[in-house]
Amino acid sequence: MSGLAVCVPGMTPSAGLNNMQGPHASSAAPSEATAERLFLAEAEVIHLMLEYLNSRKLTGTQLELEKETGIFNEVILSPDLIFLRSLVLEGRWEDVLEFLQPLEEAFRSFPGRKVRATILKYSFLDKMLTAHHSLTSSSEEKKARLLEELVKVRF
Repeated sequence: MSGLAVCVPGMTPSAGLNNMQGPHASSAAPSEATAERLFLAEAEVIHLMLEYLNSRKLTGTQLELEKETGIFNEVILSPDLIFLRSLVLEGRWEDVLEFLQPLEEAFRSFPGRKVRATILKYSFLDKMLTAHHSLTSSSEEKKARLLEELVKVRF
C-alpha cells in the first residue's frame, strides 16, 4: 500500500504531531519550530479529500473522484446501491425509475408509489432549475420546449 508523507512546516511538537508512535516520531524540544511528518495511507488521503468535497457540496467532483479511485466516502457495501447513488447524483431520473422498477414488482412491501413520486418530484425540480437558468437568455422556441419538458413530468 502506498502512502503519503505530509510535512507541516512550523508545527511544534506541542501541537500533538510528536505523539505519533513508531520510527517517524519526533523528539524535538517544544521550543523549536520544526517540520513534522505525518504519514497517511493513500486511502486515508482520498477519504479526507472526499470529506472536504462533501463539506463544500461539490458532489460532482466528489462523484468523479469516487469513480476514478474506487474509494467511496460513505460505507456502501452493495455495488447496486453504489450504481443507484451515482444515477441519483447525476440526475438521471428516468434511469433511476427503470432501475427500481424490478423492486416494485418483486416486493409487495416496497413503497413503489411513494419512491416514484419522490423521484419524479426531484426530476421536476431539476428541470425547473435548468429552465430557470435557461429562460433568461432563451428564445421563445427554446422556452416553449422547456415548458413541454416540465409538463412531461407526471405523477
